[in-house]
Amino acid sequence: MLKIFVCIIFLAPSLLWPQAQSFEVVSLKPSTTDRESYVSCHGADLTRQTTIPLGRCVARHRTLRQLIQFAYPPTVRLMGESQIIGGPEWIDSTFYDIEAKAEDTSTATGEQLIQMLRRVLTEQFKLEFHHETKDRSGYALVVGKDGPKLKPSAGPVTTRPSLPRGALYMPNAPIANFAELLSLQIKSPVVDKTGLQGQFDFLLNSAETGDYLGPSVFTAVQEQLGLRLEAEKIPFEFIVIDHADKPAATPPN
Repeated sequence: MLKIFVCIIFLAPSLLWPQAQSFEVVSLKPSTTDRESYVSCHGADLTRQTTIPLGRCVARHRTLRQLIQFAYPPTVRLMGESQIIGGPEWIDSTFYDIEAKAEDTSTATGEQLIQMLRRVLTEQFKLEFHHETKDRSGYALVVGKDGPKLKPSAGPVTTRPSLPRGALYMPNAPIANFAELLSLQIKSPVVDKTGLQGQFDFLLNSAETGDYLGPSVFTAVQEQLGLRLEAEKIPFEFIVIDHADKPAATPPN
């Protein structure tokens, strides 16, 4: 007679789903000075130079609305208008300082720190919100009829080349990043709809960006990059605040 043995192994949940990191120390208090005003998180995966120690999120003289904008950045940014709606009046008039340190400062990534900062906002401010989508006028960046004229990037640039004054220059970047730079230039939101993947070196000269009589940004994008800006309605995501309370000051342990 054939005997079948079934072996069942029980694994600890932490082996199946690694536990998310959390802040070991959190200090949140009203800001007493506007000498500095910023919010930043320094994760182990970020190489930018910063005075913020590794594995920490630090905010100086920021309102709750500004903290939400940092912790929940929109996929497509609407120029000149906040994408956070509602909430009590104090979210724009009361400023806070935050210092938060991860349990493991050497391995916490930037994304993990942002997730932990979100937890601080929901727990300390009792923040509740929902998302809504609304259409606004903007531009779609698409491939021109003759195809793109983009220069694939060879990697990070160590020295900045000599450029015409006012030229738009963005090396080693995806098209979505360049679209955001264009939106700042034309003061209207631009979303990438080229479908092109990879990193490119972007250089754009136009009458609006330089000191010479040249084409408009719209013409320069087409002639120099082989792309095109098409006016269209773009869906924007808004955060609608349902509830928020002023937190009690929480000095570090």
